[in-house]
Amino acid sequence: MLVKYNLNHQAVTYYWKPISRYQQFQLVGEFYYQSAFKKLVENHGNRGVYFECLATLIPENTNAFDSQAIRIDIKGMTVGYFNRNDARKFRIRLNTNKLAGQITSCNAVIEGGRLLNDGRRSNYSVSLAINQL
Repeated sequence: MLVKYNLNHQAVTYYWKPISRYQQFQLVGEFYYQSAFKKLVENHGNRGVYFECLATLIPENTNAFDSQAIRIDIKGMTVGYFNRNDARKFRIRLNTNKLAGQITSCNAVIEGGRLLNDGRRSNYSVSLAINQL
């Protein structure tokens, strides 16, 4: 088995093959990780951003709020988590593919950050190129 590493030197054992379109999952916590999104996309002016990247999907068994959590990192920065229902479905998918507990990756897109009329920026969000759970 080919093993790759993400930026935190965590072994990534499987790359989910891209699908034709990105899926918008109901991630939780994206609001709390807006500073990470800003660092990832850097300065993009007043327009919104469409930033293609690679996401790392990390089973987080020691998460204090949910022992079945799946954390989503991009370039070593956490940008959110699957909601409880999707985390459980994703763990079933990992088990089905003999990848239980393994760190995997997939293509992703960060969107948002458009300058709004009131001077604020729209929030960033991430979409993943994996089949719907």
